[in-house]
Amino acid sequence: MNNVQIINSKLIPPSPSATYMRRSSFIKKMKVTSNYRLTILHSGPGFGKSLGLAQYFKDASMQYSWYTVTAEDDNFIPFVSYLKESIRRVIPTFGNTLPNLARSSTFLKEAELHQWLALFINELCHIDDSFTMIVDDFHLVDHVFQINVMMEKMIELLPPHVNIIIATRSCPKWSNLLKLKVKNHYFEMTKDDLIFSEEEITVYLEDYFNIEIEEEKAREIGKITEGWAIAINLIALQFSVSDLSFSKMMKPVYQNLFDYLSEEVFQRRSAKEQEWLLSFAIFPTFSVQLINEFYEEEAVFGLEKLALEHGFFQSLGEEDTYRYHALYKRFLTNKWLEINPKKFSLLHKKASNYFYRKGDFFQSTYHASQTNDDHFIAEVLVSTALPLIRTGQFDWFIEMYDQLAQTVKNEFYALFYFKGEVQRYRAFYEQARQAYVKCIVYAEQNEDAYYLSRSHAGIAHIFLDTIQPALAETHLKQAIDWAQRSDRMKEKEKAMLKRQFAENLVNLGRARDALTWVKAEQLPVTILREGNLDARIFLRMGKLVEAKKVLQEHIAIRKTLPDSHRETEVLLSLIYGMSGEVYEALHNAKKGVEIGKAVKSGFIEAVGYTRRGHAETLANPFMLEDAEKSYCKAIDMMEKLKVARVKAEPLMGLAILKARQGQYQLAIHYGEAALQETEKVNDEWMSGLIQVSLGIIYFYQKDFERSEHHFVLAQQLFRSGGDLYGEMITLFWLMNIFFLVGELERLTYSSERFFIICIKENYLFFLKKNTMFGPLDRQIIYPIVNKIRELRPKDTYVHFIAKEINLDANVHHPGYYLFMRTFGRLQLRLGMDIVEEQTWQREKSKELLLYFLINKDRYIRKEEMMQALWESMDEKTADRNFKVTMNALLKVLEPNRQARQQSFFILRKNKMYRLSPQAEIVSDIDLFMQFAMKGLDEREPRTSIFYLLKACTVYKETPFEELRDSAWLIREKETLENKYIQVSERLAQNYLHVKDYNQVIKWAERLLKKDQTWEEAYRLLMFAYYRLQNRSQSIKWYEKCVAVLQNELNIHPMETTNELFQMITKSEE
Repeated sequence: MNNVQIINSKLIPPSPSATYMRRSSFIKKMKVTSNYRLTILHSGPGFGKSLGLAQYFKDASMQYSWYTVTAEDDNFIPFVSYLKESIRRVIPTFGNTLPNLARSSTFLKEAELHQWLALFINELCHIDDSFTMIVDDFHLVDHVFQINVMMEKMIELLPPHVNIIIATRSCPKWSNLLKLKVKNHYFEMTKDDLIFSEEEITVYLEDYFNIEIEEEKAREIGKITEGWAIAINLIALQFSVSDLSFSKMMKPVYQNLFDYLSEEVFQRRSAKEQEWLLSFAIFPTFSVQLINEFYEEEAVFGLEKLALEHGFFQSLGEEDTYRYHALYKRFLTNKWLEINPKKFSLLHKKASNYFYRKGDFFQSTYHASQTNDDHFIAEVLVSTALPLIRTGQFDWFIEMYDQLAQTVKNEFYALFYFKGEVQRYRAFYEQARQAYVKCIVYAEQNEDAYYLSRSHAGIAHIFLDTIQPALAETHLKQAIDWAQRSDRMKEKEKAMLKRQFAENLVNLGRARDALTWVKAEQLPVTILREGNLDARIFLRMGKLVEAKKVLQEHIAIRKTLPDSHRETEVLLSLIYGMSGEVYEALHNAKKGVEIGKAVKSGFIEAVGYTRRGHAETLANPFMLEDAEKSYCKAIDMMEKLKVARVKAEPLMGLAILKARQGQYQLAIHYGEAALQETEKVNDEWMSGLIQVSLGIIYFYQKDFERSEHHFVLAQQLFRSGGDLYGEMITLFWLMNIFFLVGELERLTYSSERFFIICIKENYLFFLKKNTMFGPLDRQIIYPIVNKIRELRPKDTYVHFIAKEINLDANVHHPGYYLFMRTFGRLQLRLGMDIVEEQTWQREKSKELLLYFLINKDRYIRKEEMMQALWESMDEKTADRNFKVTMNALLKVLEPNRQARQQSFFILRKNKMYRLSPQAEIVSDIDLFMQFAMKGLDEREPRTSIFYLLKACTVYKETPFEELRDSAWLIREKETLENKYIQVSERLAQNYLHVKDYNQVIKWAERLLKKDQTWEEAYRLLMFAYYRLQNRSQSIKWYEKCVAVLQNELNIHPMETTNELFQMITKSEE
């Protein structure tokens, strides 16, 4: 969308004339406004609101911005654009982070409004000194709901050093005014603060017009005018040029004092001057340049003369721009209609054409609206509708449209199309559809291919906006067909229609068809980049490497085009998750959430949480609380945004998560709910992934018949859409089913196709890494490949796969991994199954496994283990216990191992033992150390916090709790505790960097619970409380530090600590 055209004169305060009088009563009131967040100055016209504010702030030399509202600003986008630019005129760096709302192609939604407001407030916080925003003539936009909502919220959120003054004819009906008044944040000024007293009338006439006036006459003027500034000014002007007696002058000929006085002033001008007064009155504002171009040079002399002499001219600043006082302009307009309405209309037509040529489309339509000629208005509106809509002038367009007769609308039927666009942007979809249909009816009658194409595209847009791709397809086809027949349709517009058709095919799950269409139509790369369509086509065809490459290019492009490709990271996270690159998936999901928050896009943030849930499930499959929170957060946000279809993905993630937890019925419930959402909108690709998820759930529930049913349905969907990755996944799971149920012929057939796709499409990562739709325990692949190698001993593909996964034909692989939980009570999992307590025949076998786990990278001598675990026993007894314990442990680890068969998990070499390096054996110690090291090595504070908090999630309980008396574990426990202390310290330091002082306090206090002599924790607490302006608490922590160090270690605090204490105490002084 094009930028709102900014008229700089609206950002310049009016220049008071030489006869403007500074009034002490008004100045006194104004001086207190800086103490209030909001000041509203309201009165009728002619009381001097604008000039009073302008003169006060000019004299006060305060930092302020000025914005004079005009009628064309009655929409959120132009209003906030002017508000931003008014501040930028004073502070050029202001607003650099604000999104350009005028680029949005849709009506501003509530989430976007909140986004803009949050960023605007943040920008205000960066202003160093006291600052006042002034908005004049607010009554012209007081009817706009979104502007009022924004203003109400903005006033509540203003930083302490920023205040706002509203000048308006009527006080806004904001719901928070009473609350603001109670909190002493709101100051109100009315006409009573603006009216002239008798004394001020006397001073004004005597000092500024040299008119001697008696006290009684001043009282009479005050009584008749009621202190109305503009009437008093008119009387002063009359006194200065008239010989009439006071009594005759004060006797109104007209009922309305202002009209009477205006007529007097008008009639005392020469005929030529009257002509100029009327000529200038057709313009809301007028500059010397405009008058010169429109009326030629002679009129400029008239303007300069009248502006100096006439009290109703208001200067708008240094650019020789003026306007009439609103009341006087109304008088002149009425005078026009009284003496020569035809010429009045002709001049407005001329002005409309003038501004159209200048590219000022609002002014063009404004002047057209003054002609009282429906045909001319309709003609102009058709020409200006598109730029008006692009700049958010929705209400203005509708106002112009509604004043036209129905017969004229039928004749200029393109207006139906533009009305449809306006209503669609505002999300009034049924009204939009009716308008488009009406345009189609008249376009067909006139064989107008251009508007037939645009109206069908409009209807398609409705279905795209409401996520109904199946209904959009027919209209997109018709839009493209009519576009090809139109000689008015630009090539880029045709290309965008074709791009939309391709995107719609992708949304329907027909990525292969979309790619064929893109190639056939030879769509430019730049157009395919929009909305990451190029990457989405590759993704939905299973070409993950290509999709990843394209998205990385988009991120590079975004460095030069910051507003583009905001959804790239969340899409990249999904691809990384599908290809098993877990930390990259986690990083990009986290980045996506941050981008969503930064640009205040609830949609991007919610998708980011969904992708974070996927990544967290893969990164920490044994502790799924964080992943579940991410999915629930995403679903909650989607429900608030009312985007039901997008809930399907987090529901799918929750389904697989619940299957990992063994809650199969709940998992099925989530999976079916997800499928219901995608089937509503015919998204076959997403439906395929959800069918896979349901297949996985039934597989682990051992309901192989239903599992096969879902995988077959998914396979059909992926094949129809051309997604080889999806097909490969279904073949893998069908292979597993056929293996377990003993259907060897079907196993052979499915495995042949699986291995071909896996190798040719370079999907080997699926067998080597944990992926989103892979097995919950990847070790199940080994027994299957071993069996297939027996069935097809000469198949080169099978041997290639066996080599890639390091499958040893001489080793019996049990088909599961080991996971040991050591924080809190010891717990062992064999794949998806938790080992029950009664399975452990000897408690000592747990300790033996833990010894193996801590020393997993080496062979361990039997004597070493005997000494550690049975140190108080003699060698013979210890040896017997070792053998019995080892035998019990092997039965726990491999309950199905045949007699005399070598153990897969524990290798033996003479009298030495170790855990097999080929086995997948993981512990929560590994997870804690991975997250801790990643967080400690990360330099960016927020990313570091993210990983360190994950480490703390693992370290929820004391390590080796039930083996607290084992002497050999003391050193290991101390190592973990020291690492936890480092994590806590870095967390507190990181929170200090991001100025979250409450979190600094939380983690520093936790640190002291672990080690009360940790001096850095005291410094962090001292500084955090100091920044929270709680110096007394800072001093208490210093005193506690001194006492603890003295009592526990007999030492004094470090110099750094003392220097910090000196800084705090000096600050207090």
